[in-house]
Formats: sequence, C-alpha cells, structure tokens
Amino acid sequence: RKLGSEKSNAVSATAKTQCQAFESARDPNAFRNALITWDLKLKANGLNPGTTADITVATIFLAGLQDRCQAIYTDALKSVISSGARRPRS
Repeated sequence: RKLGSEKSNAVSATAKTQCQAFESARDPNAFRNALITWDLKLKANGLNPGTTADITVATIFLAGLQDRCQAIYTDALKSVISSGARRPRS
C-alpha cells in the first residue's frame, strides 16, 4: 500500500507462489528455509508488511494446519475402521 500497487501486486504474486509451494510440500518443515529467505529479501528491499500481514499469515497457517490435522485424523480413522476396531468415544 505505501509503495504503490505495482510493488503490492508483485509481493502478492510471489506470496501466492510461495503458498502453493508450501501447500504441495510433503514436509512443510523443509519449506521453512525458503520462507525465511523470502522474508529476508522483503525486508532488505524495505518491504515490511507489519502487523496486518502477521495476523493474515498466522490465520492462513492455522487454517492449513487444521486441514492437514483433519486429513491425518481421517486417514487414521479409516485405518482403524478397516481393521475392524471400534471408534473410540469422545
């Protein structure tokens, strides 16, 4: 916003690419260095998005984490069901 729509659009496009790469990564931890490198490049170019971006990123991360945890739970539950075991009561 402060640096104009051209810079904003460029950062948004890169963020989209980074997000897609993260989502397709088999091991999200392996993607950590790429995110740190990108963060350092942004800051080196005077692009520090601030608190709003921090909240946005945290929200997106938690939503993705929730989806991954649900998928893991679903896979585990299918495995238990296919083995003939009963589903534990909550």
